[in-house]
Amino acid sequence: MKTTYLLVGSLLAATSLNAATGFFGTTSIIADGNTSDVSTLTSFGNISNAATFEIQGFDLNTFEDNGSEITHMNMFWTIDGFTNIHQIQLTPAPTKIGNDRNWVISSSTQDLVTNNGLGTIAEGDYTFQAYFEGYTNGTNTAGNIFLNNGGSNYQATFTIVPEPGIYALIAGLLGLSFVALKRRQA
Repeated sequence: MKTTYLLVGSLLAATSLNAATGFFGTTSIIADGNTSDVSTLTSFGNISNAATFEIQGFDLNTFEDNGSEITHMNMFWTIDGFTNIHQIQLTPAPTKIGNDRNWVISSSTQDLVTNNGLGTIAEGDYTFQAYFEGYTNGTNTAGNIFLNNGGSNYQATFTIVPEPGIYALIAGLLGLSFVALKRRQA
């Protein structure tokens, strides 16, 4: 069984009007052991319906200035064609470096193939979408801040395909059918 890990983030400047809070730095996506910059990622490729495709880790950087504070951070994700939006709570690193804070995943792993436990999704083409929301204390900041690819959400397409062993089984059954047909004709 193949396990895939996902790490989402981006390169972005301040998102609030007066720049008291915001996101900074580059964060990468790690999928199936490969690291990609989120701005260049467009697809996760083919994923076996018997695989586990897990959202398991994040590394996100924020800054806080002028008395502002980001109190907590969530990542929201969905798969097109489904109405449910999943939430992952992120926790800050124990200490800030100056006014900068690093956030990491704090909740359990979530699986795309099972739509986070709601049932294995059918074979076909899908689009994963995600965004981050930081909740602030409202001091010298415009309120909550978002990391959302300019309002378009971060997106990656993927295709759910049958387990590779299914192809071998189908080929074997077709081969046996062909042999039986030839024997009957002889």
